Amino acid sequence: MIDLRQSRNTSLVEIRVYSEKPELSASIANKIAEVARRIEKNDLIDPATAEARPVRPNIPLNLVIGTLVSLVAAVLLAGLTRLLLRAIGTTQGAKAEAA
Repeated sequence: MIDLRQSRNTSLVEIRVYSEKPELSASIANKIAEVARRIEKNDLIDPATAEARPVRPNIPLNLVIGTLVSLVAAVLLAGLTRLLLRAIGTTQGAKAEAA
């Protein structure tokens, strides 16, 4: 639910809070920043705001990726099935000619 990331070679800390309620996420992130500012005497560069659209889960992106993976898997499976049936048919045809 909470993700803290420090930028490389700086004292900047990015606070990310994930929740189903955007207002709650922003409130938690701002409270963490306020407490850190009191303890470390740091400045707040950019306060958290509630986003209208959720960051996680990205449902449209998940649907597109799932559809594409399913299509690729279906094409691969169809191709393998066709090759397997062709190989079986060739083997049975050779056995029939030998007999």
